[in-house]
Amino acid sequence: PDFIYAVEMTGYAAPRFALTQPSDLDLAQGREFYRAEVHLAEGGQQYDVVGWSRDQLISDILNQYEKHMHFLHISSTE
Repeated sequence: PDFIYAVEMTGYAAPRFALTQPSDLDLAQGREFYRAEVHLAEGGQQYDVVGWSRDQLISDILNQYEKHMHFLHISSTE
């Protein structure tokens, strides 16, 4: 399989426990928050990269690529 690394915006419903006033519950209806989540060919990785520096993101891409190459090596020797 090809190596695929993508960052996708994923929306979630705002958690109710984060609201401080009872009147905020009405405002929260339909509110969402978004995360920039990493997705590989295998699917979503369930972590958010918002706030990461350029170097951190590059490091993550290289780490994921190294894991992919290791997987290909292991699967080709079996």
